[in-house]
Formats: sequence, structure tokens, C-alpha cells
Amino acid sequence: MATVTGVVEGVSTKFGKYSILVDGTWYGTKEEWATVKPNKGDNVSFDNGGAKFFKNCTIVGGASPSAPASSGGGGKSYSKGSFPVDPEDGSRAILRQNALTNARNLFGELKEGQDVEAAVAQIIEVAREFEAFTSGDTERYAAETAVADGFSAE
Repeated sequence: MATVTGVVEGVSTKFGKYSILVDGTWYGTKEEWATVKPNKGDNVSFDNGGAKFFKNCTIVGGASPSAPASSGGGGKSYSKGSFPVDPEDGSRAILRQNALTNARNLFGELKEGQDVEAAVAQIIEVAREFEAFTSGDTERYAAETAVADGFSAE
């Protein structure tokens, strides 16, 4: 088994695989097996098993001083996104979809004779609460309110 170390030059998530390009060679693994999902520019080290797949991958640092530092910690990688999530961030779509699913699950199936429009409105209202919590809007609003309440123009 050979150890490969280098900078990730590219990332692909096509065909249910998570693949990384290191030193001009693509290495892949099934997405569910990728316990660490390096990003472009990350310095990585992994076993390739003599083939073009990777396992036991660790992020050993960024490619440049401007790259965010890896979280380290036992070979796990965490998102480099921000929290609270920016209102214009594309990951909002995922948060909203998840919030709708959880709200719908909370309400269960519609009963016969139940007003569908009222149920949909209620599900969306609860989904917005889920989204506000998971995106950090709840905390952002509380912080903004605290600042505004503490501000005096006098």
C-alpha cells in the first residue's frame, strides 16, 4: 500500500463517487465511504492501495497561508461554510428542503376531510421555524435585537 501526499487540484462528485485529483492523478472512493472529503487546495495524505482509490485520508494543511486551517481532529473534515448561514448562500436550498421534510413529518399524513390549503400553510410556517433555527437566523436575530436594545441615540 502506497501513501500519497499532495495538494488537491480538483474534486468531483459524479456517479456516486467522491474523487480528488492529486499530482495529475484522479483517486476516488464511494461517497459514503469518504469519511474525509477534502476540498481543492487542501494538502492531503492517504493510502491508495496500489490502485486509483483513496482511504484513510487526512488533511494535513492548506495549500497556501490564505487557505483556512483544517479542523484536524481524528481524520474528520468539516464544512468551511459560515454560521449563521448567509441569506443568499446556496446551501439555504438544502436547509429549506430539510425543514419542509421535517415539518411535513411532524404533521404526518393528511386526514380525510382536512383542509389541504390550511395544512400546507401550517407546514410551511413550521418549516420556516426549522430553517431559522438550523441556519442560525434565530441566533442572528437575538444578537441583532440585543444590540438594538442596548443602543441609545442620546
